[in-house]
Amino acid sequence: MTLIVVGIIFTLSWMSYLKSIKQSIDLRIKYVIELEKNFPVPVFSRAFRSRKEGGEKQTVLSALTVKEMLVPCLFFIGYIFFAVLLFFFPEEIISSSR
Repeated sequence: MTLIVVGIIFTLSWMSYLKSIKQSIDLRIKYVIELEKNFPVPVFSRAFRSRKEGGEKQTVLSALTVKEMLVPCLFFIGYIFFAVLLFFFPEEIISSSR
């Protein structure tokens, strides 16, 4: 059970770290766009602008994609699954490992 709790804590810290990376990247993009106002051609704001493709709005500004958050979420779901198994069926899990 201790290993499951440690895994959940590491997974949550991983998600928190990814969130802080996203905030840092978004802040840098904001500063680049502000700095770009002094340039003759708005190269960066064109690259970071929201665009519509196929009727679905996609924002290039979002730093983290679903793929980058999928792995820690799958680990989290796995740890929760094993915690539930260990809670409801402790005798099967403990006896099968010996």
